Amino acid sequence: MSGSTVNRNEPPNADAMRERCAEMMNGLRYTFKTHYKMAEAYEKAGIAMNLLVAGGTAAIVVALLWDAVSQQVLITIAFLVAIGSWSQAVLKLGVKSQKHFSAGDRHHALYEDFKSFIDVEMHDDTTTVAEKRERFRELARTRDQINQLSPRTTNFWYNRLSEEEVQATAESDTEEVNAILKSD
Repeated sequence: MSGSTVNRNEPPNADAMRERCAEMMNGLRYTFKTHYKMAEAYEKAGIAMNLLVAGGTAAIVVALLWDAVSQQVLITIAFLVAIGSWSQAVLKLGVKSQKHFSAGDRHHALYEDFKSFIDVEMHDDTTTVAEKRERFRELARTRDQINQLSPRTTNFWYNRLSEEEVQATAESDTEEVNAILKSD
């Protein structure tokens, strides 16, 4: 490697590769959990809007059939239904929810690939360090591609992850990764 700088994504040896994998797994864990959190929030907001529109529409029908309320109340309900319906069309919460669920699934699958790489491939004595490094680069490239294809997450959602949500996966994985880092 004379004359070249070390790229952060290219660990120089197996130990550094394991450490870098553990770092990447931690980042992936937060990323997929953030996507799932966002997807669930968009899904719940979409359901709430659907209920608002359906309830408002039902109220209008009942009020018209039974001539139970004044015209001003009907106009107010119709206005709220229109705003709810318009919001659904503009915000596309269902589409956003699905995109974040898909992104979470892709990040979670890559997380599992990294875990498998550490658990199995890094312990395979028949595989050279160069081959392991190439597999690591492949996983890192996949991560970059998934990040480019994924909808953006924000600190607003990231900060709403509870420690319990993250630790639910992290505790068992930390034990595994620490055991792996200590082995060999």
